[in-house]
Amino acid sequence: MELVSVFTSDPVFKVLHESQELGSVDQITFLRHREEEPAVLSMGGRSWLVTLLDWERREAFVVPTESKGKSQWQGGRIGMSWRFARAVHSLLASKSESDRWTSRTRSALTSLREQYGFLRPEADVAVTDRERDEVEWFTFAGGLVNTALADAMNARGLVGVSLSDFWIRASGNTDARHIVGTVRSLQLGEIHNSFKIAKVL
Repeated sequence: MELVSVFTSDPVFKVLHESQELGSVDQITFLRHREEEPAVLSMGGRSWLVTLLDWERREAFVVPTESKGKSQWQGGRIGMSWRFARAVHSLLASKSESDRWTSRTRSALTSLREQYGFLRPEADVAVTDRERDEVEWFTFAGGLVNTALADAMNARGLVGVSLSDFWIRASGNTDARHIVGTVRSLQLGEIHNSFKIAKVL
């Protein structure tokens, strides 16, 4: 839960120069920043050096700089939050229905529940595909949490790791117990370091 709490807040940072708000950037800009390098943003046609990050208030304080800056975004979309992804899991793993659903909704959800019929209400599921030589771990943890876990898995030597909001896939490996065991053995600091989180720059 300590890890998840880092990723469940609003995924954008407000950028401030003194009392002036310059705009906002995706938090991925800071989550994947290398601590040994200064964080420089590109906003409004100029570069800004980040002097302080307030993670609780999601604010970044900056000053002008001549260094070249950049701002990162998650491939055109922010990604699903942890809470929303878990809500999707709960809905797919449940048999409950609502009187407010239309017949089209019932039909679509029935089809999805059949497709994800292997899910368990109170547990993640890892599926081994020996033909494709891969393991797909259905975390339903959202894009940012899965990105952090995938980066940590790569740092532990697991290769061919890809992800979505709902799963993490490891290619070239069919040992699901080993993969899940590797992640369970990770320390919070390892995940932070692999994801390059810097609370104060």
